[in-house]
Amino acid sequence: MKRLLVSSGVALLPMVLGVAAHAETSKSPVFLEGVCDEQSHIAEGWQTEDLTKRQSRFFCDSAIMINPNNDPSRLLVTFTEKQSETSQSIGFAGHFGDKDMIQVERIYLGGGDPIPADDGACKIFRTNGRITGLFCGAKIDKGKRRTVPLVSFKVNATQSEPTAKVAKSNEPDWPLYRAAGVATCTCPGTSVEFLLSGDGSARVVRTNSNYSGFTNATRVKDWTAYRADKNGTTLIVLDNGRKSRIMADPSTQKSMGFLADGGVSDMLCQILVKPR
Repeated sequence: MKRLLVSSGVALLPMVLGVAAHAETSKSPVFLEGVCDEQSHIAEGWQTEDLTKRQSRFFCDSAIMINPNNDPSRLLVTFTEKQSETSQSIGFAGHFGDKDMIQVERIYLGGGDPIPADDGACKIFRTNGRITGLFCGAKIDKGKRRTVPLVSFKVNATQSEPTAKVAKSNEPDWPLYRAAGVATCTCPGTSVEFLLSGDGSARVVRTNSNYSGFTNATRVKDWTAYRADKNGTTLIVLDNGRKSRIMADPSTQKSMGFLADGGVSDMLCQILVKPR
């Protein structure tokens, strides 16, 4: 791909297009810790104005990479801040155009619905096979307005394999659920998407809800995933450690949400795990 993303004449991806790609598609999901550096921002304004003067800094310390529907030709990269109370995140989704280069087709801003991208690309940087950085940029034109999200992410040099949360005394004595994949739980007015790491943890990557009970519960980004056997049925339990819990029957997708404010809701949870 020879295109450049341009924000009012300023190239967004000059460092991406000249780098040789050589690594294989990463396994899904991949959790990375690091930092979004000073280049990371969202710019918004009229298409005719200089958006370099309308940039808002974007902060993050985590990146999550998944192959949607376990399709190795597709990738979703979500950048977020683990301790954020406002669910700030940016997601870039699309297809591989080359090894380690993604043609961005959709953008997720703040955990909302996907927005078609008018142009965009992501580049994965590696050293000796290890991911050391990510660079993503895109533009969204709607009417006469333009939005340009750009993220430059540096992976911590000491990046290690994620570990499961240490169980707290008030957490249930159930075995951890050790399968990697995606869980999407919905009820009227609410959709919550989790990434299951395979080590007993589940991370909230997207939330869209008109009910404060779910909004408050999902401010906790790192949940614990358990396996519970009830009357011969194996349930998957997602628990935020703060008196909010979703209990799902993966065979029927029927689920129940129990929230810290006392709310109880029927839900449907689709749990897609990575094939072993």
